[in-house]
Amino acid sequence: MILSKLMIGLLLFVTAVNPFAIQSQPANRIPAFQLATFDGASFSQKNLPKNQLVFFCFFDITCDHCRHAIITINKEYSKFGNTAIYLVSLDNKQGVSNFLNRYASQLTTKKNVTLLHDARNEFIYQFKPKKYPAMYLYSLKKALILYADDEKSIPFFIKKIKSVAN
Repeated sequence: MILSKLMIGLLLFVTAVNPFAIQSQPANRIPAFQLATFDGASFSQKNLPKNQLVFFCFFDITCDHCRHAIITINKEYSKFGNTAIYLVSLDNKQGVSNFLNRYASQLTTKKNVTLLHDARNEFIYQFKPKKYPAMYLYSLKKALILYADDEKSIPFFIKKIKSVAN
């Protein structure tokens, strides 16, 4: 009895401390969301392009796996083709700016790359990532094509983008 109460208490503590602890499957369709660009403009699903694949990378500037993912996305940028790329973070503008300038300075200057700030922790609840870096590829009809949360899976995204584009 005491052991089961301890287990329940531990589960509640982990869930409260880590919002990723209990999540359902990642969003199968792009959900309604309200984020902001790092310039302060409002950004929602209505702002997404209608004629492009959509790639989201949800990252944290203190995450080593995220650093590797961002470096790889920067290095392999040309292989993403015409895909709209959204880099989403909970971190503040200065921290994200420093992080991206250090690891992906070329990426931030691309016209199809948009930085989004999630000041209200909405991305976690709407897109349901399991851990950082959470990466999503959505079709032209805004249906999930691929989800991964391992920086080593970026080649799978590139392969999927190429197969959809052909």
